Amino acid sequence: MNAVVRSAVSDVTWSADEIVRRLRDVGAANAPFAGELIAFSSALSRQLLGVPGADPQVVALGYWLRKASVERLRRAFAEHGDERTVLVPRGIVFSVTPANVDTMFVYSWILALLTGNANIVRLSERGGGATLPILSAISSVFSDDRFAEIKRRNLLVYTGHDDEVSRVLSAACDVRVVWGGDATVNHFRQFPLAPHGRDITFPDRHSFSILSCEAVARASDEDVDTLADRFYSDAFWFDQAACSSPRLIIWHRASSADASAARERFRAAVQAAVDRRGYVAEIGSAVDKMVLGFERVALGTASRYERSSNELTWIEAPDLAGYSRDHCGGGLFTEYVSDDLDSDLLSFVSQRDQTAACYGLDASTVGRLARTLNGRGVDRWVEIGRALRFSSTWDGYDLLQEFVKRVVVDV
Repeated sequence: MNAVVRSAVSDVTWSADEIVRRLRDVGAANAPFAGELIAFSSALSRQLLGVPGADPQVVALGYWLRKASVERLRRAFAEHGDERTVLVPRGIVFSVTPANVDTMFVYSWILALLTGNANIVRLSERGGGATLPILSAISSVFSDDRFAEIKRRNLLVYTGHDDEVSRVLSAACDVRVVWGGDATVNHFRQFPLAPHGRDITFPDRHSFSILSCEAVARASDEDVDTLADRFYSDAFWFDQAACSSPRLIIWHRASSADASAARERFRAAVQAAVDRRGYVAEIGSAVDKMVLGFERVALGTASRYERSSNELTWIEAPDLAGYSRDHCGGGLFTEYVSDDLDSDLLSFVSQRDQTAACYGLDASTVGRLARTLNGRGVDRWVEIGRALRFSSTWDGYDLLQEFVKRVVVDV
């Protein structure tokens, strides 16, 4: 075939068929968490943490790749195997990675690499500003002779939207990982996998925050400022476009709580956090938020619209029945006050809901809510400030286990 696949870390090009032949020749030679794989991760960590003026997301990725962090992953992984269960790589993993979160391709790729697989990682050519320094760091580590074999078995590529390339790579892989939303998932499902192949898909997701009115009301000024900074990190690192960034705020109110005072206090603190961080919204984003806000008020799905600044817009919802998960990003938040959290979540939550970032809810309350929902939605319950913290368990998948086979030894 004539379609060209470009390396993302060098000036090399291949055809899709050449990529398949190359990886089949190399095979899945590494055992999961082999020493050279951990060393590679550590070397990449050092490169990323050494990037001058690196974005916070790049720094967070660098810390996640450290040897101590990978060792924790290794220990958790090892607990799933024993003398009668051997965990082995599945083979070739083909990952289609998203454009809206620059670091996601590394998280997905490294987990497949650490479990011993060969990898084809398709990057979006619409990646953001953090992508280039990440690719530069990877290229630098690949140039180390110690990692020549890892370089041969891990191809980071640009393919454009070439369906023939996607068809060839899909047919050749043992696992296909598709990030990027419903449209991308449905597009790739038209390309058959090998009979033994499997899909891991990450469709469109929606996330929200739950805050206790009482907890915000009684918190010190310092604690509210810290809460606002953490909320800013959850929402604005990727301009509210990440699947785990909050778009809806559910205020949990006890019978005696004053929701208005707590909400006003929180809004002012978030605006101050936006100002401290120097976040500036593009004019187009500010207009999009205004149009969407006015539209929802006109439709009756919002009872109040408040623009704090170009960067921050608040919509008050009278109920959750009319709430739309469609969103323009850029600092638009819908608020709803709940007097019965269990009932409201049961009627509202769907499979599209991914992360609930909480403040003022204790572990027993959150555990009860998770059991009450019983799988109808929300795959992650975290504290505010941790919504974007990647974990090897994501969207209900234990990715370390998805990338391996369990070989039974019954002798």
